[in-house]
Amino acid sequence: MEGPGLGAGLAASLADLARRQDELQAQLRAVDAEIQAVGSDTTPGRAPTPPPPAATPAPSAAQARAAGVPTLARFLLDLVRAAGRPMTVKELAEVVVQKKYPTTSRNIPGLVKNTVSELVTKGVLRRAEGQPGVTLPRPQAGKPAQAAKAAPAGKKAGTNGKTAPTAAPPGAGGRVSLMDLLTRLLAKSDRPLKARELAERALAAGYETGSKDFMNVVWVALGKMDVEKVPDQGYRLKKGTAKGK
Repeated sequence: MEGPGLGAGLAASLADLARRQDELQAQLRAVDAEIQAVGSDTTPGRAPTPPPPAATPAPSAAQARAAGVPTLARFLLDLVRAAGRPMTVKELAEVVVQKKYPTTSRNIPGLVKNTVSELVTKGVLRRAEGQPGVTLPRPQAGKPAQAAKAAPAGKKAGTNGKTAPTAAPPGAGGRVSLMDLLTRLLAKSDRPLKARELAERALAAGYETGSKDFMNVVWVALGKMDVEKVPDQGYRLKKGTAKGK
């Protein structure tokens, strides 16, 4: 009696397992179909997802110079011209760093040294005699520096009838350097003066320059002087600076 009952129960269990297997396989096929649909993204009429916008790169040093910043060679030449004395590579490099001149170089002293060497090779600058540094070249023979006319005792008549100091390019013996002239102009002014105003007054006082951007030369000279900048007004001498220098 137990033999036929046991066989029937075993057959029912096997049939139930087979049915369960078919159900699981059907579920697996449905899951595979969903995965393939998501991966292929073939939904009709659906546009592809656009890529995220690329970040805008920071402007390079070349782009900064294209926006109006002078070349490094021009910048160094203006520094030497404004100083009115020989300047060493170390001094020039310090000003380049101080003024935050735009460059990607991590070796500012080396970059300045190479640029100065190129300027010396081209004759734009020359090695100073008897001391370290570089300075402006000497005037060519037969072409002496122009001097102001009819100005006794180093003075020249101004447009307002008053006398003003006769200025000349840095290095001309016995005449005023640009920084000395700017100091006098600031000392005589009862208000701060902007770089453009100082450039105009320096030229009106007789200062001679071959620079095509004299205001930039003035700006460089101000960076080496004992002055302070008043926001939206201009530059003035710091308290305690000697007037009428």
